[in-house]
Amino acid sequence: MKSFIAVPVSLVALAMAMPAVAQTIDIDQNGTTNSATITQIGTDLNSIDVDQLGTNSAVDVFQVGAQQSTTITQGETGDFNTVFAVQGDIGGAGSNSIMSTQQGSDNFAALGQNSSGNLITATQGGDSNFLFLDQGLADGAGEGADGNIVEVDQVGSGNTGDIRQNLTSSGGGNFASALQISDNNFVDIAQEDSGNQAFVIQGDIGGEGGNSVLASQSGTGNFFAVAQNGFGNSADVAQSGSGNELFLDQGFVDGVGLGGGENEAITTQTGDNNSITLNQNLLSEGGNNSATVNQFGNGYSITIDQEGSGHTMTITQGIGLLPE
Repeated sequence: MKSFIAVPVSLVALAMAMPAVAQTIDIDQNGTTNSATITQIGTDLNSIDVDQLGTNSAVDVFQVGAQQSTTITQGETGDFNTVFAVQGDIGGAGSNSIMSTQQGSDNFAALGQNSSGNLITATQGGDSNFLFLDQGLADGAGEGADGNIVEVDQVGSGNTGDIRQNLTSSGGGNFASALQISDNNFVDIAQEDSGNQAFVIQGDIGGEGGNSVLASQSGTGNFFAVAQNGFGNSADVAQSGSGNELFLDQGFVDGVGLGGGENEAITTQTGDNNSITLNQNLLSEGGNNSATVNQFGNGYSITIDQEGSGHTMTITQGIGLLPE
């Protein structure tokens, strides 16, 4: 089914009332103040494709089942776009995918997936965008999951990303990546259970900086990596459990960046056999960076390299849990 309309549209595909065959919905909307609400229930392998060109557009998608696919594009000239999408059912097979692309200013997307093996790819262009992504939904109506993937790409300044995988937990082996180009961006990543990986890159070459990361991982065998370019960035990362690794690079002059100063890193690990590698302004440019490193447990390791001048460093290591 394909619609070319410029007024609100509501499409409900109820497979329970029809033979169990895959359903396809394709919507194109041109104009202003568009909205689309789509529900697919009861069969697997359904697909939704929504294209909106104009301003003040909104999309709501709800898919129940496995191997569902949703693609949403809100056009280059669009402002104030919103996307809400939820896929999967409790204890379902998973393997759903969402691709959301928003171009313009002040975009908002909230995407949720239940069960395992899901993929979210979210791209936002412009300034002051917001993304909220939740996989596993264990803190909601879901049962948690493993092997989910999130890929976030935000271009512009003042963007926010909030990524959650398996809160309060069941499953593991999830992957999250966030690329935020330009300045004054923020990302918050929370992963629970074991074998998770997360990667964050913030800032552009010669940018002003002012980016920040807040992150937590709980479980065993997790890995987190952060790279921030420019000045005045902050990273606050906490890991609890055993066998976790943290890599943090601010300035990354030895990479593609141009360095920076007045960056702040705060890291906390609780558990055994954890490791931290922290670099600030390697092959240096800039100074006045600060590093605060806390490790509590046994068998931990720290490698810190600060170049330039005016840096500060505080290290606390102890056996046992982090004091209250």
